[in-house]
Amino acid sequence: MARPPSAPDLQRRSKFALRLTPEERACLTARARAAGQTAAAFLRAAFMTEASRTVVRADPETLATLRAAVHALRPIGANLNQLTRSFHVHRDLPPGVLREELTALTRERAQVEALVLRLMDIT
Repeated sequence: MARPPSAPDLQRRSKFALRLTPEERACLTARARAAGQTAAAFLRAAFMTEASRTVVRADPETLATLRAAVHALRPIGANLNQLTRSFHVHRDLPPGVLREELTALTRERAQVEALVLRLMDIT
């Protein structure tokens, strides 16, 4: 018994020829089999995954600012981690220390969010 036809919008009517070396073909076939797919399905899935990625290009100034913000967030994260450990052990924190770190974190987070929005051209 024949398989019923696919819906018209799901029918693949266009073909694409691709030249491969025997080694490339063997690699493609092996990777497709390992993924439980045909070579065509494997290539299609790989292409659609790659094509759906968003490439963001940024000017050097924005990238430098973003790197500086990430650099500033690292010690804040380390401090919060140390405060958390200290709290779990001693059940007490020095007055105002947590507020200072959270204020710094909030400030840096706002800067990173603004940069990301600028990179995504949403602002």
